[in-house]
Amino acid sequence: MKGSDILNKDGFMGKSDPYLIFKAIRSDGEAIEVGGGKSNTIDNSDSPEWDTMQINFIELCNGKLDNKIRIECWDSDPMSGDDQIGLLDTTVAELLQGGPLAMRDYKEGRDLQPGSLTCKEGGIVRAPNFLDYIGSGCEI
Repeated sequence: MKGSDILNKDGFMGKSDPYLIFKAIRSDGEAIEVGGGKSNTIDNSDSPEWDTMQINFIELCNGKLDNKIRIECWDSDPMSGDDQIGLLDTTVAELLQGGPLAMRDYKEGRDLQPGSLTCKEGGIVRAPNFLDYIGSGCEI
């Protein structure tokens, strides 16, 4: 994932230290953080490029490309607490298309432009489970 024109939450002293949190959006609209869904923090950048992440596809979107997910962008600030920069409600299908997706402000009614997010590369990797091993046969 990479960001563009990420809103500065650090004032005139520097640039934001952004990181991402991926959340599943349940049928009742509540967004829940998924395991492995927090990126590394990029210090002092308005155009960060985060490390590759592996997120459980079933946890994130119930295995469906068109289920809504939420990506939140935060500014890391150990002294005064982290500040939310913006958020994006999208689908895995939209992310995999690779185009820039504009975040919205986390507070309704404000006209801030928090920046955009782009999926540089992505894919779905099937990890075998115990039943896959048993189904492929056993040698004794």
